[in-house]
Amino acid sequence: MSPGGLIEFQEYHCQIYSDDGIDSLTPSLLGWVDNMILAAEKIRRLMPIIDQITPWIQDARLVNVQEVIY
Repeated sequence: MSPGGLIEFQEYHCQIYSDDGIDSLTPSLLGWVDNMILAAEKIRRLMPIIDQITPWIQDARLVNVQEVIY
């Protein structure tokens, strides 16, 4: 196998966060996100996978993995 290469993943973090507390004003939106995650789990799908991609790549024995988050 030749060294070098690039893999691009475009995933999103499906949780709502706020640095000023405004998320407490949107309980319906927060509940919707929680229900989406639960529904995905019921059909054996993962919603919040963004934190698992790099370990999955490393488990596939790729080396020198660099993660860039935008």
